[in-house]
This record gives sequence, C-alpha cells and structure tokens, in this order.
Amino acid sequence: MILEFILACLAIGLMFLFWNNKPPNFPAGPAGLPIIGNLHQLGSEPHKTFMKMREQYGDIFSLKFASYNVIVLNNYKDIKDAFAENAFSGRADFKPLKDRSGGMPRGLIFNVERSWTEQRRFALKSLRDFGFGKKSVETIVYDEITELIDNFRKTIGKPMQTQNKFNAAVLNALWTMVTGNRYSHDDPMLQDLIKRLTSSVTQSRAASVVLFFPWLYQLRNKLTMVFAYAKERQESIAKNMNFVKGTVEDHQSTFQKDAAPRDFIDVYLAEMEKTSDTTSSFYKEEGLKNLTVTLLDLFVAGAETTSTTLSWEFLLLALHADKQEKLHEEIKRVVGLSRLPSLNDRPSMPYTEAVINEVMRFSAMVPLAVFHSALEDVTFKGYQIPKGTLVIPNLFCTMHDPKVWTDPETFRPERFLSEDEKTLVKNEALIPFSTGKRICLGMTLAQDELFLFTSSLFQRFKVGPDPNGEKLTVDYHAASVLVPKPHNLVLYDRIEE
Repeated sequence: MILEFILACLAIGLMFLFWNNKPPNFPAGPAGLPIIGNLHQLGSEPHKTFMKMREQYGDIFSLKFASYNVIVLNNYKDIKDAFAENAFSGRADFKPLKDRSGGMPRGLIFNVERSWTEQRRFALKSLRDFGFGKKSVETIVYDEITELIDNFRKTIGKPMQTQNKFNAAVLNALWTMVTGNRYSHDDPMLQDLIKRLTSSVTQSRAASVVLFFPWLYQLRNKLTMVFAYAKERQESIAKNMNFVKGTVEDHQSTFQKDAAPRDFIDVYLAEMEKTSDTTSSFYKEEGLKNLTVTLLDLFVAGAETTSTTLSWEFLLLALHADKQEKLHEEIKRVVGLSRLPSLNDRPSMPYTEAVINEVMRFSAMVPLAVFHSALEDVTFKGYQIPKGTLVIPNLFCTMHDPKVWTDPETFRPERFLSEDEKTLVKNEALIPFSTGKRICLGMTLAQDELFLFTSSLFQRFKVGPDPNGEKLTVDYHAASVLVPKPHNLVLYDRIEE
C-alpha cells in the first residue's frame, strides 16, 4: 500500500515536472497543472489576471494553455516591437476558427502567411476606393447619422438602453461600401443580422477552453441537446455564412467585368476573373471562399467594435456631465448648430478627438486583441520563442498602466491635450486597434466614423442618467469584447431647448 502511494505520488510529480518543463531560455511564469496548464487561473477577466501576474513575473511572462506554450506581453513597447516582426504575424491553429472558414484559414482576421498577405493587401487598397480613409465616407455616414438622430428624437426624455442602438448605423455604412446596398435601421433582415453578428462576439471568450481541446469542441457540437447554446451558435454561423454567400451570388449574377465596379464585391470578382495562378487565394472556388469569409470578418469586426465604443462613450459622458458640456461647447464653437460636422472640422476640434481617445483608452474594449503566434523560432528581448508559441498582447494593461497614465481609472480626456488644451497630444501606449503588421484593417474608417458620430450626436443631444433608474456604473460583461452592462440613459434635444 505504501509502495503504491509512493508510486502514485511519483507519477503525479513527474506529470507536474513534464507539464511545467519550459523551452530553453523561455520567459518565467506561474506553474500550471497537468493537461490544462494555467487555464484554471485565468478567471472571468484574464486581462486583469495578467496584470497581477505581471507584478510577479515582469512585462513578459509565460503560461501553458493545454499543450500550447504562451507568452503574454504587457508593455506597449514590447507589443510594438514584437508585432513589427513578421515572425509574430501568425495566428493560432484552432479547429473552431478553421471550421468557421471551411476547414482552413481564410479571409482577414484568422488567415495566415501568403493567403493573408494577399487578402489584406487587396482589401485595404480596394476599400480605400469606396470610402476607407477618404472624405467620401462622409456621404455614406451622414445617411446613417440622419436616421439615427430621427430615431433618437423619438426617445427624448424617456429611459433607453444605448447598447446595440448604434449597430445598425455602423453596419449599414460598412454594408454600403462593401455591397452597394443600404437598409433602413429597423429593417427586420438587418436587425436579425446584427443580432447574430454581435452574439458571435459578445458570447465568445478570448481564452475559451474549447479552443485548446479540439475533442471537447467536437463533443460539444455533437451534444447539442445538452449544450443548447452550441446549437444556437452553429445555426447562427451557418445563417451568417448563407446570408453573405447569397449576397455574393446576387453580385455574380449581375456582374459585368467591363463595367465600372459598383462596390468592393465587384472589384473582388474582377480580381478573380483575371487570376490564373492556381496557388492564389483569389483563384476560382478558393477565391469565392476567401471573399465570403472576408465579408464576414469585415462585418463582425467593423460593426461590433465601433458601435460598442459609442455605447461606452454615451455611458462615460452621462457619468461626466462637465466633460460632455466641454465637448458640446467645442462643437458649437467650431461647427455651430445649423449643419452637421465634417471631417474638415477635425483639426479644429482637439477636445472632441481627446474624448474619443479617452473613451477608447478607458474602455480598452478588445482587451487581449486577437492572439498571434510565432511563425518560426525567434529570439525576442533575449528570450528564445519557439515556433507555434501563442503571443497574447494585453492591450488592457497598456491602456491602464499606472506607470504610463498615472490615474488610469479616471476618465480624463485632457490627458490627450497640450497644457493650453489647443493641441491634441499623442501617447504611444494608446493602441486600441493593436499595432504592427496585423493592426486593424478598418482603423482609419473607425476613427472617421467615431469622429462623425460623436460630433454629430453630441451637437444635437445631451445625455444623462435615468433619474428614476439604478445608479450608473462602468461595470462590463467580459468576453472577447468588453461590453457595458445593461443600463438606462435619457436623451435631451439641445436644439429644441
């Protein structure tokens, strides 16, 4: 009996030693358990857990997620240096993500190497022709702002939840650029699409266990009678895919290669027409698959992030009436009340820009970005990082680091202004769109939209807490995106006062 006990203890000890055996010259980090590694230590807010681990192990430390070696970067300088290198531009080889795109990496977000390079370069160049980074985006966004203002005016003086109130406007603008079509904000089809797209982001976790255990993912998908949410998720993904495929098929049926392109899809179909390289990600059926996933990536990433930023903005300005008044006064002074703000007004509105920057910093809405992976063995900051290592940028830490921001839990737009408050001051630690080779493709569009929506809506409305509701807080639901918990706000029409 004693011998059996000794052997059992020895076996357990060997398992711990094996599982915590790190590659040579690898960053230090907390010991993990056999099989699961450090997954049990993450808690409901991994970004905050990493900040605590940073205090003990430093800016760069290591973890083990099941069989995956992981390094976490908490300092913005390290994140920028790492992501400037091609060696760290890979993505994790997760089965759920490959299944989403037909069994292999495709599209923009989770694609890798040559296919990713081709798709990203083409998307960035083509989308610029349809509004990305151009003042022509104003025409498209103005339509959405006008309808949003009309809808908001119907709620004046009444409690309302701003969560998901901006999705239709933001998604519509993107949809117009990409497909050439626009829908009314209350269109049932659009509302159904928004519901499915947002749930795919807000119900997923950055370090979900099923990502690291493919057998558990497959079991969950088979036992849909037990895991009802898994069935709903599968159906939602399938509906989104079918909807996007239908949009592409409609374009194919009316596409004329000699005519001027109507939108991004037409430009993409034209690229496919002239592609003869069988190894290209634009070649025939593979091109169609990449186009479908690219569209889905654009809608998921573009619509949810910008609209949630606006939800955070309304909440934070309702909590800080003095900052809101300061914002409105600048808009009124520069633009007046008789026309909508323009991107031409932007250089003269540093406080508006400072408010947007502070909202993005404070909310740190995508706290861990999208995981990267090492494409090859690489030396970084004196450490040896083996190929396949997952690299997690803790963007939340970079934007809430007391060493950088002094009072990170205080909402203070003035931190982005010069001493006389006449000039916008940049801070390199503000990286809400990540950084480097895989920086968010839609960053310029998001920045333009945030300026136009912010200046136009706060030109017209004042927002405050519901006087009869619960006290407002900055509590959030932590998923891949940090979403404010449901709350009521009340809008007041400034122009009719």
